[in-house]
Amino acid sequence: MIASKETIRLIFGLKLRQIRQDKKLSLAQLSKQTGISQSYLNEIEKGKKYPKTEKIVILASALNIPYDKMVSLKLSKSLSPIAELLNSNILNELPLDLFGFEMSKVVELISNAPSKVNAFIMTLLEISRNYDMTQEGFYLATLRSYQELHENYFQEIEDEADKFIEKNGLKKKNNSFEEMSASLTKQFNYNIDLEEITEYPELKNFRSIFMPNKKNKLLINPNLSARQQTYVLGRELGFQTMKLKERSYTSSWFKADSFDMVLNNFKASYFSSALLLNRDLMVDDLGDFFSSPKWNSDKFLSMMDSYSASPGTFMHRLTTLIPKFFGLKSYFYLRIDNEVGSKFYKMDKELHLNKLHSPYASEKEEKYCRRWIAVTLLEDLQKLQEKDPNVRTVVGAQRSIYIGTANEYFCISIATTSPRKNFNMSITVGFPMDKALEENVAFCNDKDVPIREVNQTCQRCGVLDCNERVIEPSVYLEAKRLRKVEKRLDDIMN
Repeated sequence: MIASKETIRLIFGLKLRQIRQDKKLSLAQLSKQTGISQSYLNEIEKGKKYPKTEKIVILASALNIPYDKMVSLKLSKSLSPIAELLNSNILNELPLDLFGFEMSKVVELISNAPSKVNAFIMTLLEISRNYDMTQEGFYLATLRSYQELHENYFQEIEDEADKFIEKNGLKKKNNSFEEMSASLTKQFNYNIDLEEITEYPELKNFRSIFMPNKKNKLLINPNLSARQQTYVLGRELGFQTMKLKERSYTSSWFKADSFDMVLNNFKASYFSSALLLNRDLMVDDLGDFFSSPKWNSDKFLSMMDSYSASPGTFMHRLTTLIPKFFGLKSYFYLRIDNEVGSKFYKMDKELHLNKLHSPYASEKEEKYCRRWIAVTLLEDLQKLQEKDPNVRTVVGAQRSIYIGTANEYFCISIATTSPRKNFNMSITVGFPMDKALEENVAFCNDKDVPIREVNQTCQRCGVLDCNERVIEPSVYLEAKRLRKVEKRLDDIMN
């Protein structure tokens, strides 16, 4: 890899600072020895300036270091993780501007505290290795943080969707597959194919594949429901309308080459949701639903079915609107996949607004609590499907109290068929039982909604007589053993 000018400046600055400090020289002392101003030396060490050859010769002589070693891009062993970070180009790939950071500030941090940054980087690398974090995983985690920072609501994309509907004479609700595909074919010269993807068995799990080099050919999986196919069209309209060039050409997700690709994929998906689930109409519907003092699963299902969007799209759209229009700025969103007939549940998507809430993904594949409504609804759906294969969706609500904590959530959950063959999925949105929920959701204290004590995973749960337990509480028992050891030590020391 050819190092960028910025990387060369930063490495030289880090090296100069380390050598100077190893020789116990202050900036003022080095300035006096070399005749180079203290302010200029400071800018060199911060990676803002790279000295001319004659000045490097003077510095090398004053520090008694060979010239070739001074200009080498190799850093000492103690700084090698920082060198690895710089040469990986990750600083250029990180979307620092989205979070209000300037590259110069990051450079200054590394220059001012290289040993602390070194320890931090080593920690990140260790965590990454332990949890087998991929590049895609890192980008997706960054995207979640970006969504949380903006409370998962993006006015500029909402505006783009509104403009598109008005410009193209679309309805605010229930635009058909034919109407959406007409926009793609007429405006952007798409060629839509609903059969070819079935000719390639290894591609059966992709919802769509876009091939710009083949006259904008869009392959859509025919196994998708009509609503899921319409959502695919909405995403493509999002890519084209917002001119998002760096993108993935497959959906479901396959590979991420950059954060911009991940971000643009999210923007196009958000655009599609805004097209299919008009903000103003859905806010009115949710306002009416939340005003009822009684939870009503049938009414929720009816509201969801009134839109030409899949249950998954509806639930995700709900999470974009409730912080902005209903004051519910704290919630969790979980999506769990389950192969029909299997007792294995995989959390493949999550979002936490305001803080990390009690239910979250287990990277160690621990067994999620079987008392979660997300899991019980999947079990209920499978039983119903055994009697009637045409059953596609069930809806429910539950108040979940996390054992040993003050955390209680009102959870709205659906279980529905997945785009993946022989899979179901559940999607749950949980709101803390707090003042904001009581002021905005009348049915949150409905006594007919079941209340259950739950935990994170079986391995971490101390309820030893739990009927739903599927594995021993290994993490809980180890923590209990360590507490006994700690107490014994305190006893004998005091």
